[in-house]
Amino acid sequence: MNCFSTYPFYAYYTNKIEKNTTKGAIEIGDDCWIGLNSIILSGSKIAKGCVVGAGSVVRGSFEPYSIIIGNPAKCVKKRFDDDVIEILNQIDFNHLNNELITKNIDKLYSPLDLNLALEIKAIMEASK
Repeated sequence: MNCFSTYPFYAYYTNKIEKNTTKGAIEIGDDCWIGLNSIILSGSKIAKGCVVGAGSVVRGSFEPYSIIIGNPAKCVKKRFDDDVIEILNQIDFNHLNNELITKNIDKLYSPLDLNLALEIKAIMEASK
């Protein structure tokens, strides 16, 4: 912001966007929910399972299963205990399919605790 103009002349005239126009790619993990009118700034990393409250302005990195709100956005708490998060981080959401989901829909919408997390992990591993 200490240059002649705020316009990204460099990116427009050289086809290079890395100088003065971005702080990096935005990374959003599996199973995130981003509320209406949230702004995710360049270089932000929102890990697996995060929830971003509506109207939040996100910059920086957030750990898995964080609840993120505000301007600037901050983690106000985690969705689950650390032992449950550790198990959930081992689950690959790429292995979800229609059959697995319909067969286990009740488990997927039950309140998650350590035992249920382990059960869902076992189901996912068996489906590989």
